[in-house]
Amino acid sequence: MNKYLNIIIACSLFFSCGSGHDNPKQEPEPEEPVEAPYEMPCSCMDEWISQEETTCQRELPWDFPVKPGTEEWDQFQTHEEIVNARQIPEDILVSLSTDDLTTLCMEYILYASVFIFDHVDDGLDALFDEFNGVRELFQRTDVVNGLLKWYRCTMKELSDETISVEREAQLWNTVYNWEALVSRCQLHEQKEYIKILQHLVCGYEKHVFYRWDDLDSQSFISPRSNFFSRTRIITKIDEKILEESLKEISHTSRLSIFYYGIVYENSMRIINELTCRFIQ
Repeated sequence: MNKYLNIIIACSLFFSCGSGHDNPKQEPEPEEPVEAPYEMPCSCMDEWISQEETTCQRELPWDFPVKPGTEEWDQFQTHEEIVNARQIPEDILVSLSTDDLTTLCMEYILYASVFIFDHVDDGLDALFDEFNGVRELFQRTDVVNGLLKWYRCTMKELSDETISVEREAQLWNTVYNWEALVSRCQLHEQKEYIKILQHLVCGYEKHVFYRWDDLDSQSFISPRSNFFSRTRIITKIDEKILEESLKEISHTSRLSIFYYGIVYENSMRIINELTCRFIQ
């Protein structure tokens, strides 16, 4: 459980007070970040329900031989030892289906330090450098299908009222990492980016997980993570439209969006409106 709490703390630090990895420090924004119930000017409930008939339960053909919390895991002395123990054998790696590989990647990322870097992109760079599973996944032509199916199944599990507190914490931290990871997708067709954008919105709408009014809940982190990822995806759909729309807000606010996911009233309105424009 301590490992999950450490990850939650790391996520909280990243999304609330990142230090600007490669940009000069900016003066604080005069307005306070939005702390009000989340609202979207559109709905995509129908699209999400039509996609939710997904078979989620399956047995993996291979799993990591050493798991966090075990005696063997506790004997590791360095991060390098952990990384080496978590590689997927090459013969198994190429034989895994994209769905199975995605599941293994998300299990790996749960314990990765994506959010302890000044910038989430640095954490993702480290992840791609150290884990052969995620490198293989992003070479697959159906990587988006695997990622979106994992997300639907995860949000479905999170909506189960019988889920344990520990399992919920595990899944939420993995969702934050998933949202960061999908922002790295490089696709040829705009409709694939729009699919990702739809999932980033519809899953939360269906399960009512946007809780801006509940600051004591770990789910408060998630809107920021989600907002950060949606901004990145919109950039890939139409960067010119995004740049034009953001002209009315300050340079500091723009940096807050792209680097930390910190939300101000105007930036929230703009990104939400653009999101609805593309998913409708």
